[in-house]
Amino acid sequence: MDKNNPIQPEFRSVMAPNGAMHVGVIDEAMALKLGRAEGLVRLLNGFDNGRHAGFGLAHIESHQTRKNYSTDKLGFRTLVHMVAFCCVDPDKISIGNNGRPILWRKKGHVWIKCVLDWSVERDCWHVITAIPTASSRDAPIWEKEAD
Repeated sequence: MDKNNPIQPEFRSVMAPNGAMHVGVIDEAMALKLGRAEGLVRLLNGFDNGRHAGFGLAHIESHQTRKNYSTDKLGFRTLVHMVAFCCVDPDKISIGNNGRPILWRKKGHVWIKCVLDWSVERDCWHVITAIPTASSRDAPIWEKEAD
């Protein structure tokens, strides 16, 4: 561990494309529908130990390798850009089978989904994983208001 930074590397935040240390926000309206806390959404460095074991950027990078998708073909410079795209302005939120919130945002004909979890230690939401998918069948509990 770095003596100048007591936070273990896997729990450190990845810088968002805009320079912030968070990639989105669960606002009051979203939190009300979730029945959970509002707060910042952070992408942590994380780790990966296989398909259903891990979180954060390392886990997302591993998933990208397993699924063989290209962020540039999806229109993103990096995975961090893809995560921020979804988390900064989601189209809808659903709840996964494990009770975790899922943020969804559509880009062209692809949905980007980011699965979140609450970190009591850090008092914020953090991204478990992010996956591009062809459809979003989950029933939303919150949807962005039309412009």
